[in-house]
Amino acid sequence: MNLRSLFLLFLSVLSVAVCYAEEKRARSLLEDLLTLPVGTVQEIEKGLEGSIFSLGEIKVSSARVSSLHTDETATDLARNISVIGPAEMAESGSRDLPSLLSREEGVTYSDELGFGQNARIDLRGFGGEAKNVLVIFDGVRAVEPFDNSVTWHLYPAEFLERVEIQRGGGSTVFGEGAFSGVIHLRTKEPTEALAIKTENSYGFFNTSRNFVEVSGTASGFGFYAGAYSLDTEGYRDNGFLEAPSAILKGTYEWTDRVRLENSFYGADHVTGIPGPLLAPEVAADRRQKDPDGQFGDRFHDELLQDSFQVNWWLEPLGVELSNLAGWRRRVQDSDQSFGGSFPGTSINRIDTLTFSDVLQGTWSWERGPLESRFTTGAEFSKDDIHNPFTFDDKTFGPFSSERAIDRRMAGVFAQHHGELWDKFILESGVRWDKIDWDIHDLKSPDLEKHKKAEHLSPKIGAEFKPWETAALYGSFAESFKVPDSNTLIFETPNLFTPTPDIDPQVARHYEFGARYAHPSFGSLRAAYFFIETKKEILFNDITNLNENFDTFRDGVELAAEAKVTPALQLFANYTYTDAEFDNGAFDDRQIPLTPEHRAAAGAAWAITQHWTISVQATLVEGQFALNDFNNRFPADDYLTVDGKLAWKKGDWEFFARGQNLLGEEYSTFVSSNGVDTVNFNPSPELYLEAGFRYNYG
Repeated sequence: MNLRSLFLLFLSVLSVAVCYAEEKRARSLLEDLLTLPVGTVQEIEKGLEGSIFSLGEIKVSSARVSSLHTDETATDLARNISVIGPAEMAESGSRDLPSLLSREEGVTYSDELGFGQNARIDLRGFGGEAKNVLVIFDGVRAVEPFDNSVTWHLYPAEFLERVEIQRGGGSTVFGEGAFSGVIHLRTKEPTEALAIKTENSYGFFNTSRNFVEVSGTASGFGFYAGAYSLDTEGYRDNGFLEAPSAILKGTYEWTDRVRLENSFYGADHVTGIPGPLLAPEVAADRRQKDPDGQFGDRFHDELLQDSFQVNWWLEPLGVELSNLAGWRRRVQDSDQSFGGSFPGTSINRIDTLTFSDVLQGTWSWERGPLESRFTTGAEFSKDDIHNPFTFDDKTFGPFSSERAIDRRMAGVFAQHHGELWDKFILESGVRWDKIDWDIHDLKSPDLEKHKKAEHLSPKIGAEFKPWETAALYGSFAESFKVPDSNTLIFETPNLFTPTPDIDPQVARHYEFGARYAHPSFGSLRAAYFFIETKKEILFNDITNLNENFDTFRDGVELAAEAKVTPALQLFANYTYTDAEFDNGAFDDRQIPLTPEHRAAAGAAWAITQHWTISVQATLVEGQFALNDFNNRFPADDYLTVDGKLAWKKGDWEFFARGQNLLGEEYSTFVSSNGVDTVNFNPSPELYLEAGFRYNYG
């Protein structure tokens, strides 16, 4: 607490000094705030260029296939939306994407290794294993069909133009799996002129980070190519990461009405597995690996993905036709050692091949004061999953299995967005999805199983804008998620049992909110949400089974971003979440690894023409260890502070950045067996990195 008090005092002194230095410019801004006429959306967007934080009006995805004619202004959608832009990513003290997301309101975050190496991200109190948010990468699902997880280190922030966070049920637009919300990862678009950028840095734990990108447009063809590598020994023993990635993206304006885009991405990452520690082991040496584990325990992740999108604008009809085809191959090999009551070594391979296609049509029209847009379409995907598995149990002997799952999803959707007199907005929609599984036991074909599920997901929302910069809104949406393939098939004698008959989970989302977005000053957001979930799928460590539970969540999200002066920008947000079991043996217990309070704040200050400094702080309080359904093992609260100092001149930038600058000893991921054992995954006490960046064009 002494360090926290010193940090708060430091921020107070810094704020007073900055405000005093910028007093004259602040007075001018206050006059603008009081007298500036309400501007158009285009004027607001122009005012946001170069802003470090998401200060207001930005176009975001409102349909399954994103395009110029379906993207909607964020403040014209009846839900809480925020955006992380390129400037915010560049100026942050942390460079990995999960750490950036962890500072947004409504985000639940944990990481077994730190710095995004084995991170879990979810929204609105769906913490724990974090398998309820749908992540989209260039239009294609980045969520693994095998276990609904996202391997975040496969998606470096360096390739991204922006990240869109859409909170609340998204199944009406995106179908099954968009349970707590949707996170869009949008890669960079080709530049008009030739542009080259490189960034190289070196940091603690023998960490090297190298990045280069080239972009341009010629004769209607646009291209963007990037390569990235991250190599680190890691904070803990056997916590290494070797992570090369590359992207090649092309666009072609065939005519002024037809646009083609192809994005090809690949990654080949190897991650060490240090394993969890008991409290005495953390006290003895928080950087050691799990004593029961072996050096060389690791995950090997290979990813290839391609998405091809065509947009055809039929201007006389006001109709746009879009098609998005996706192909994805993901292979994960793992070797992992276990101790405890059932010591042994597992060798696991998950080979997943996915093909998907979305056909979408959008019709836009205006009749006097009414603007209307109707979107309809169909989506299909097919996942082929092959899972050979061996467990060498030192107590009961070796066990092996070889299973495969064919998973097919088909969905149809229709949505409407209407705006009257630029003040009243009504949005509605419905989507029907059907999922079929064929579950094959390749060693015992007579055990083959079949399973299917279907659901209709409606939504309705309304918004009133008394001024163009202010809005009140309310919405209802229903979302659903089926059991992942791992739940249906995974089996280890005396450890885990498959549950092929488990039911899908369904939630009803209610949200009410208000927001204000000023073209120069910034934005304010406030949202209240209530989520009632039936048959939520959670792993019960006491029974070693995935089970269905009824749960509810409600909470408040508050956020503000302010451009106090042209040289000073501030942000702050706070989330309160009450997530509880709704009946049964754990009635009224808090859902594990879901913080009750989470707050973040930060500042970016251009000290002089060449020097800039930024600082961000995150506070997490009030959560219990994963699997602790009886709430016996509270996890420690923690406060982390990140920062960056940079000197810029011309095309060059030299920087130093750091994470956990106060040296907090903490674990974001704490688990238990629900009875008598708590495991910790310590995060780094301090990380510093220095490097340079060069921009041409």
